[in-house]
Amino acid sequence: MEIGIFSGASILAWRRFFTKARIYGFDVDMEAMENVKRMNLGGVILDRMDAASPESMNEVFEKYTTDGELFDVVIDDAVHEIPQQAVTIRNALKYVKQGGFLIIEDIYRDKDHAPYEELLREMKELISFSTFIVCDHANRWSPGWNNDELLVIVRA
Repeated sequence: MEIGIFSGASILAWRRFFTKARIYGFDVDMEAMENVKRMNLGGVILDRMDAASPESMNEVFEKYTTDGELFDVVIDDAVHEIPQQAVTIRNALKYVKQGGFLIIEDIYRDKDHAPYEELLREMKELISFSTFIVCDHANRWSPGWNNDELLVIVRA
């Protein structure tokens, strides 16, 4: 499941890689969702979610977990700012299966990790492991952004 689908490139990648999975894409941008709908990808479920709103996030997660099945992987690729990412950490983690992953994308390398570390302490009962991963490789391309770091959280 991905929060923030933009042009749908990652949804397409997930669909091609995970051929038998249900893929969920949530975004506040209706035009983004229409772009993905035009791709006509089977097994892809799209819905509107405002990633900055705990109420919106919980409402959408509740809608798709009524059968009690939680998500294996939740990826936050939304606003790329700490306040919005905090909403995801505080609200999405409870909808991730035990041993599943919550991945926060696009963390700025040059910003202090203290707010994230505080969130991890706050949510420690739901976390069995967490780590920051710097994506520094030959194909790295984020000019002017410097936000190619991930926070990977494993649900307890």
